[in-house]
Amino acid sequence: MALGTRKCPDGAGTDRCSVSTAWRIRLGWATGHALLVLTHIGRRTGKRYRTVLYVQRYADRTREATVISVWGDSQWFRNISVTPAAQVEIGRQRYQPRQRFLSTVEIVELEKHFRARHRIIAWGQAKLMGWPWPATEQQLRNLADGLRGVAFAPPGTSAAATRDQVGSTCR
Repeated sequence: MALGTRKCPDGAGTDRCSVSTAWRIRLGWATGHALLVLTHIGRRTGKRYRTVLYVQRYADRTREATVISVWGDSQWFRNISVTPAAQVEIGRQRYQPRQRFLSTVEIVELEKHFRARHRIIAWGQAKLMGWPWPATEQQLRNLADGLRGVAFAPPGTSAAATRDQVGSTCR
C-alpha cells in the first residue's frame, strides 16, 4: 500500500517513506516492538539498504525480534544470507544484531503462536496472501516451506536463551 507519491529522502521508496522517516527523525519508538528497521548490505552492489519489517514475535527477556519473509527469498533476506545484518532499530534500541535463521519447524510454531495470539491480523494476512485459514498442521508445514525467518538479538545474548521463545512471554 502506497503511503505517498513522492520519493523518500532516505531511499526507502514511496510505500515505506512515512515509516522510514519516523526512524530517521528518531520517532521509531512510537511503534513499540511491532516494527523494526533492518539495515543490510546489498550482496551485489555493496550499497546499504534500510527495510521496515513487521515483527512476528518479540521476547522481552532476551530482546529477540523475529521476522518472516513472506515472499520467500526476498532481497533483504538474500542480502543478510550473504552479509550479516549491519543494524537493527526497534523501539528505542539500535544495535548490530546477532542473527539466527529459523528452521521450517520453528516457522510453523511461530505461525501457530501468531495465529492464536493475533487472530484478526493473522486472518487478514492469510486472506491477503491466499494462505489457508484455518490451517491444518500439514497446510502450515507446506506454507512454512516457502517462508524464510530470522531472529535478531542484541550482541551478548545467549543463543540457548533465545531458541525456545515460542510460547514464552512474547508480544
